[in-house]
Amino acid sequence: MRWSTAAAVLLVVVVASLALNAYQYSVPRSVTITKTVTTTCVQSVSNATNALATDCKLGITLGLWANPTISLESNQTVRILVKNDLSTPNRANFTGLPTLPHGLGLLNDTLENYVLPEVLGCGTTAPAYSGLAFIAVYNASGVPLQMNIMEPCILAQPIEVQPPFQFNASQTIGKSVSVGGYWMSADRSEPWINATYHRLAPGSYTIVAFDLWKQLAELDFTVSRT
Repeated sequence: MRWSTAAAVLLVVVVASLALNAYQYSVPRSVTITKTVTTTCVQSVSNATNALATDCKLGITLGLWANPTISLESNQTVRILVKNDLSTPNRANFTGLPTLPHGLGLLNDTLENYVLPEVLGCGTTAPAYSGLAFIAVYNASGVPLQMNIMEPCILAQPIEVQPPFQFNASQTIGKSVSVGGYWMSADRSEPWINATYHRLAPGSYTIVAFDLWKQLAELDFTVSRT
């Protein structure tokens, strides 16, 4: 009787185990494959002819194009643009100008003389900007060149309190600027007075593009003798 009882218990355990295994393998296995697509926001791209700076949070790209080499007595054609990277309208608040090289900045009263297009507006009703993106040109010593002889205007109101700019979906706003020389005056405080025009001499130069969202892009170019 003892062996019969033990055998019976063992048989029940074996049968239960087989039944459990049979249940486990009788259920079809389901495998779910989830594909995750990650879009990387490239914040800056640069090569010999173009430079891009992107604010991934705002969805705005600043673009700069120029020729890496121009011959003496010819002009450099510079293209700047601001692009809405979103496929929907983009209402973007201005954040101000970036910190420009060698102290050239908004606090400098003569900023307007060193950038193209002119960054300041005139009159009490005019905006504090006449565009969204601008360029400055530096020589090999890092000195900004005077691009125009317009007398600076008084800011109507700070850029930071200007109303947001409304981009259309995927809108691109661009402008081409021709640069062949610079102005020079003996009066650094009022450089538009008695300024004389000079062609770009052979050598190396840097174009700095910047916008009202503190984005900055740079390109180097050379003026050759031939």
